Amino acid sequence: MEPTKFYKREYLEAWYTVKTKEKEERAKEVIKKHVEKTAVVAISGKDSLVSLAITAMVAKENPKSFEFTAVVGKYFIDREIPTKIVNELVEIAKQFCDVYIFEEKWNVHADLFALIAKRYKVDTIISGIRNSENGFHPQVEYRWWGKLINPISHWGLRDVWAFIAHYRIRIPNLYYLAPVPWARLQDLMFD
Repeated sequence: MEPTKFYKREYLEAWYTVKTKEKEERAKEVIKKHVEKTAVVAISGKDSLVSLAITAMVAKENPKSFEFTAVVGKYFIDREIPTKIVNELVEIAKQFCDVYIFEEKWNVHADLFALIAKRYKVDTIISGIRNSENGFHPQVEYRWWGKLINPISHWGLRDVWAFIAHYRIRIPNLYYLAPVPWARLQDLMFD
């Protein structure tokens, strides 16, 4: 199933061409400039899958420039994510790179990223955080444990859906149960 359940494919393609393609190039430049040797992409839903796809594009365009893996969390803060959803996110992410399941509970995003950096011994985490969803986030944040790169922090929701439709990126089936396209994976899992 594709995101055209929510938007017409023609609309998404037009949006991609007019708005998202330029933002995609900007996101690629941020990754090229700030990932030095290794990075972990933290996966939690459609937005972070977009960041993973962009990271994979950059790595493919620049072989041997850096290595990256993906981490799918087993918990959302202190609630266990259903195994079916974790497995689906892992399966989708495996199209791009090696994937690990992060099994620790965490309190806030900052804790999660610090725990991932420590566990996988990297100083760069790539996220799918968007400003409209979580408040303002610069594209590169320097934290005590290293760098947090938010390549799509300047994207809107339509940019994410347009990118997904343009590149035909698979997303978890749970999104298709949502009554509206802006539903977050966490909102759908926990009532």
